[in-house]
This record gives sequence, C-alpha cells and structure tokens, in this order.
Amino acid sequence: MAHTSDFVVEISGGPDRYRVDVSSPAGEDSTSTELDADEILQSMPMLQASVLGSAVRSRAAQTELERPAREVGKKLFDAVFRNSIPGLYLSSRQKAEEQDEVLRLVFRIRSPELAALPWELLHNSKMGGYLSLSQPLVRHVEVLEPVAPLRVAPPLHILGMVALPGSLGTLDAEKEKESLQAALTPLVEEGLVRLTWVQGQTKQDLTAALLSGCHVLHFVGHGKFDEQRREGMIIFADERGREDPLHAEALGALISLARPRPRLVVLNSCETGTGSSEDLFSSAAAVLEHTVPAVVAMQFAVTDHAAVLFSYAFYQALAANRSVDEAVRAGRVALRVYKDDSLECFTPILYQRSGDARLFDLRGSTPPEEPEETPKAEAEAATKVPAGEQGTPGGEPEKTARQVREEASAAFWQAQHDRDWEAAVLQLTAAARRLPGDADVRNMLEHVRLQSDYAQGVRAEEAGDLDTAQEHYRAVLGTDPGHAEAHARLRRAEDRAEARRLQDLLRRQADAGDDEAAVRTADRIRALDPSWTDPDGSAARARERIARCGRERPSAGSWGV
Repeated sequence: MAHTSDFVVEISGGPDRYRVDVSSPAGEDSTSTELDADEILQSMPMLQASVLGSAVRSRAAQTELERPAREVGKKLFDAVFRNSIPGLYLSSRQKAEEQDEVLRLVFRIRSPELAALPWELLHNSKMGGYLSLSQPLVRHVEVLEPVAPLRVAPPLHILGMVALPGSLGTLDAEKEKESLQAALTPLVEEGLVRLTWVQGQTKQDLTAALLSGCHVLHFVGHGKFDEQRREGMIIFADERGREDPLHAEALGALISLARPRPRLVVLNSCETGTGSSEDLFSSAAAVLEHTVPAVVAMQFAVTDHAAVLFSYAFYQALAANRSVDEAVRAGRVALRVYKDDSLECFTPILYQRSGDARLFDLRGSTPPEEPEETPKAEAEAATKVPAGEQGTPGGEPEKTARQVREEASAAFWQAQHDRDWEAAVLQLTAAARRLPGDADVRNMLEHVRLQSDYAQGVRAEEAGDLDTAQEHYRAVLGTDPGHAEAHARLRRAEDRAEARRLQDLLRRQADAGDDEAAVRTADRIRALDPSWTDPDGSAARARERIARCGRERPSAGSWGV
C-alpha cells in the first residue's frame, strides 16, 4: 500500500476575512483571504440543479451544466491558494509522486460559515481541473480520541438498512439492495465482505441489529436538516410506516451500542451531507464527532444509479485494503468516468477524524500490485459496470423504472435552474404515466405544474391577457390555496379586468352624453386600477362638458385625470 502525505489547509477567522495556514511536505505558509460564503451558499440550489441535470444530459450539454460548478470551484481555489501556496501544492505533489506516495488534501475548517461550502469542487485548469479527482480530499474533525486501524479477519461486515416512510415517496431501494448485493458478489465469494440487512425500518430494528456489531453501517433512505436545532436528521419509519426522525447526535449514541462498533457510516440519503453554516458539527459530522472515525455522506441529492455506482467502487477499494479517503476517490473516479463526466462525482463528502485514514487492516487481504499508471482498484471501479446496470445487447439500454425516475428528477432540478417549467411538465407527465404509483414523481409533477401555471399567469398578465392570467392563477390556488403571490396577482388581474369592462361602459356613457354617470364610472375605474390614465379621454370630455354647463361635480377631484 502506498504511503500518504498530507497537504493540510486550516482556515480560521471570519466572517469576512480569513486566515489560511498551510502545512505540507514542501513547507509551510500563511496568508489572509476574503471569501463571500453567503454568495456561494445562495448558489447551492443552482449547483444541485446542475449536478442532477448532468446525470441524464447529453455530453454536448455538459459544458453549460458544469459552468456553475467550475465557477464555484474556481472561487474556492482562488480564495485558498494564494501567494506562495500554489507553489507549495505543486512541489508537494511532485515530491509525493517521486516517493510513490498519495498526497491528500486535508481541510480543517475552523470558521463555521465555511463548513457548509462544497470544497470538493476546488478547481484550477492549470493544475488539472478538479483537485478532488486527482487527490483524496478529506474534511478533518478534531477529536481527542486517536484512531488506529482495526485489525479485521475477513470478511468485512457491512450492515445495510433501508428506511422509507410512506409519506416520503419511494427511492428504488429494493433495486439498490439487489444491485449492491450483485456488485459485491465477487468480494463476498472471495470471503472479503459479508453484507447483511436490518430487517425492518424502525429505530428499534436498527438497535437490535447493532447489538450484534458490524464494521460498516450503510444507510439507504432520506435525510433532513432541522433548522431550529441546526442539526441533521435521519428519517426512520415508526410502527405505522410514518416518518420518525432521529437527530444525528442521538444516532451516534445508538451506534455506540454496537460491539464491534462501526468504524465507518455511509449515508446514502438525499440531504445527509448538508451542513448548517452556524454549527461545525451539524449533519453527518455530528455522528462522526464522538462515535465513528469516518462518515461518508451526500452534500447534494443523489440519484439511485449514482448511489449504486459509488457504493460498488467504494467498497471494492475498501476491501482491497485501501484507506477510506482513497476509497472515496475511487468512487468519484467511477462516477466521473462511467457516467460520462457527470457532476455527481462531487456529491459524496468524507468527514474523518484526525489519524490514520486506513480504518481497517484486513488480515489475509493484500492489495494488488499497483501498475505504474492507474491504480487497479480505481481502474476497475471506473470501468466495470455493476450487475443489473448493463444495457440491452447492441443498442440503447432499456429504460428501467429507476432510469425514468432519475430523468424525471433531473428534469425537475433543471427546471429549478433555468425556470423552463413547461418542458419539465411534459417530461414529468410522461414519467407519471409510466410510474402511476410513484409518489416522488407525482409530487414533482404537481410542483412544476404549479410553477408553470404561475409563470404563465404572470406572462399573460404582463401581456394584458387578463382572462388567461386569472385562469392560471386559479389553477395555482387550486393546488396551493395558501399561495400568497397567486392570491395577490389574481385580485389584481380581476380588478384590472373589471376596470377594462368599466372602461367600455365609460366610453358608452360619455358618447351618450351621460356625463355624471361617466364620471362616477371613472371613479370606480381609478379605485380598481390606480395606474389608469383615461387613454381615450372619455372622462376628460365628460368633465369639460360638466364644467361648461356649470353643474356641480358629483365627486370633487375624483374625475379629473
């Protein structure tokens, strides 16, 4: 196994100006920098759209989709790699290559508002693009307990769990279980890995399984972030199949019951890597702090297909006695290569305690000799297709329910990015016909229909087509009665439509010489639409005739325009 050397980046201070301290094989340096964390955090929804959109878009569309990720990655790189630090990095990389070592990028973030930033996107075109694809990138969390590799007589025991409460909709979890089991079959047959599953979806089911111990806990399901407590949650099911959230700190306490205690937790759930900018130990890191040495989580929503590909490559490298950071990078490379430059390779993040990155010492398992070029584990992970993912011979792969769902999800997030709701409605409608019982697809379709109706209503209102605008706003309120903007715009469109009808009445009254009635109608129009300007002069003519005849104006000052 190749030795590792660390390029350590420690960031402190803030919230506007930060101190960057670097310790590396080539020397040390310090600098100060400015970084607008809020600006990057506000771009996270756009990044999410780009990541999921890249899962199904053609290669020709990748450049445009990748632009937000590259821009954020460049901002992060330019903020940290300043003055002599780029030179230290290049020298450290060259030194590691000469000594046949793996250079790790280790980030120690002392400033809480920076902990939630996607450091895995660090990008510089002169240094080969995305740094996390060429070197392992680790987020270190400082704790008092040192960690040494656990000597394990194979097989490595992976305990899997699926928790999918009915109200959350459905990930293709059973299919993922089957695919993961098939992908790990060679490792199981070699006696390197044993994969078992928790029988049930409740916290009690997990507790019972953990009492027998495991080396790795692999969770498949959903995660959320508790804004009030500023902490991540994992969603279990209760006895009735309803949502039963458990905060990360409590999950850590539950995991501590296991003997042997897991050295690694993998969270294949949609938001488990999302951190609070005010709490360094939020979300997945809260599990890591006192309980397990390493946690692999997801900082963006992840498609089922990507989760399977990553898991396959990750566990293959781990079973080959690779360190956890190398295993994560093997998963990144697999996603980047097999999925045609998909941005989903930046979704996994690794939280790790200080200490040895090799969590397990698999006795009797010796890693293969590395060729001079690409490490074997990474090369196999990047090119081998997991069982169940091959296409039909000699043509396009047949679309599975999972692929339909992933394309629907990508269309949904792409619509969030480019606001093209009508295109998303068409694609999600087709997906809903294909998967009539899928709650996730149904909910996404309902959301984009609502957004489409609202957008079409706004366009119609701005174009003066008030009847069409009202129709769309009422459709929005039929789906979401509490939509305040639709309520306000519907009232305004109704008022403008009534003002338009009254303007026709005003014109007829003025033409007939019924001047007092015309002035009263003008008052009503002005009350409904303060921007009304008497475009054909009907109210002005009525006013002039009343003034000439010397009659008292019925509502002084109300009918002058």
